[in-house]
Amino acid sequence: MQSKKLLFRGLNDFFGGRGDKLSDDDLVLSKSLLPNILKILNDPCDLSTLSKSVIYGYISNNNEIGAYNLPLWKKDIDSCSELISSQNIRASHWDLFYDHRRRFNGVSQPHHSFPANKISGLRSWSSIGMELALSMQHPTTTSSYILSEWIIESEDGFVDHVESECFGKKYQHKVRGVFYKALSSSGLLTKKQARKMRSEASSAASLMGLNSLMENKDLYDNYDELITQFMDTRYEDVAHSLARSAPIHMVSYLLGSEHYWAKSVAEKRFNEYYKSKEDE
Repeated sequence: MQSKKLLFRGLNDFFGGRGDKLSDDDLVLSKSLLPNILKILNDPCDLSTLSKSVIYGYISNNNEIGAYNLPLWKKDIDSCSELISSQNIRASHWDLFYDHRRRFNGVSQPHHSFPANKISGLRSWSSIGMELALSMQHPTTTSSYILSEWIIESEDGFVDHVESECFGKKYQHKVRGVFYKALSSSGLLTKKQARKMRSEASSAASLMGLNSLMENKDLYDNYDELITQFMDTRYEDVAHSLARSAPIHMVSYLLGSEHYWAKSVAEKRFNEYYKSKEDE
């Protein structure tokens, strides 16, 4: 019994107490522990929630490990999957989306119930996404995890939901922004949808969709066409983001902008670019 307590204490200290970047030695240790966790541990029930986030996250991406075939592991994985509900959020204002509390090796970790569900498949990601959508008001690791798994499960289902609930203005603007971010980062954004994001009633939601598009430009063969849809935005912060990060050959669109801040940045970038060309 004492050795079991020491084992859990050691694992929980390692996986639950390494929020900062791991040292080289600790990184080597983690790469040794995770693939062999089933040999080390027979029953994961007493692992801390952060330890489960890390360990179940690893297992969910490496199903050949076979954890779900072992009765005690399956029991705990199923139990963790069942934590996912809007009732739990309402009951305790839950830590489900508080990713700043869950870090390992400097990286935010999703709540352990989600990688557990990825292993078990007890609930569809579309049902989870729709049930928890109103709680996804910030682009947290957990929010991104849910929506990316939904997209993998059903691209068409996710896009249809965005069209209905986000472009249809049924969700509040913070939630719409999180969904726009996921849509843009998926490589599925169309010209028509980009135009709808440009026409968003919320500058914050429009900006989130645009920034995600620019961060994932390599996913789009028609990237320039998509960016062009935002160029006549009525929002200063969206125009400023374009002025800072749009391709240089498109910055000229903003030189006549009514947004002084964005226009100034565009002019500076434009002038610096051509000066560098002259100096070559």
